[in-house]
Amino acid sequence: LVAQLREGAEADILVTANNDAMARAVADGTVAGAPVAFATNSLVLATAPGNPGAVAGIDDLADSGLVLGLCAPEVPCGSLALEAAAGLGVEVSPDTEEPNVRALAVKIDLGEVDAGLVYATDAASFGLETVPVTGLDGYVNEYLIATVDRDPPAVVAELFDALLADPRIRTVLSDAGFGVPSGGASCPHRRCADHGACSFRPCSPSRCSRCRSRAWSSERRGPRSSCGSRPTRCSTPSACRSS
Repeated sequence: LVAQLREGAEADILVTANNDAMARAVADGTVAGAPVAFATNSLVLATAPGNPGAVAGIDDLADSGLVLGLCAPEVPCGSLALEAAAGLGVEVSPDTEEPNVRALAVKIDLGEVDAGLVYATDAASFGLETVPVTGLDGYVNEYLIATVDRDPPAVVAELFDALLADPRIRTVLSDAGFGVPSGGASCPHRRCADHGACSFRPCSPSRCSRCRSRAWSSERRGPRSSCGSRPTRCSTPSACRSS
């Protein structure tokens, strides 16, 4: 994705599955907004249906008789898998290296490989069987988001705010298996301390940041919203009307 943006692909927001990719985007000026961590994903040891390789733990991944799949080392799930294997003292020699975690999950689900290290969210999505591994959940990738333009259009700012602050979106992420970054979803420099919400727009007591963080349509919200002097009491679209 970073390479595509660098080569001229059009986008409003960049989301990456690890810090390294976002760091490259920041370094070469691909994104202008400050990156924000909004979710995490940990690794699990998944097996083919019925566990035909009789995988009982992480050490079994060193078995030459096991058909092992990993993501390619140049993609986030692959580099994290190699880091986890090394950290847990296992030398791995994968039989296949897939271009992304979904491709690996498909091969595990079809029984084309006996086992592999995939994200918890993909294991849950495919209904893969997993083997508990002590310490594996400590190997985590952070998902980061940044705007391509420093001052994005209003609708982009609203969507960005909603991803960080809207409890409904946080519930969707949690139900899919994503974790929350340590300290919660972060807002590096535009958090309004009084309102407790993250926004690209100026923060003032006369504006409801909770409403602003929810991307209500302009038809329902009407003109510029205000919730008087109580910025945190705005909980529904009907409460957000121009004053």
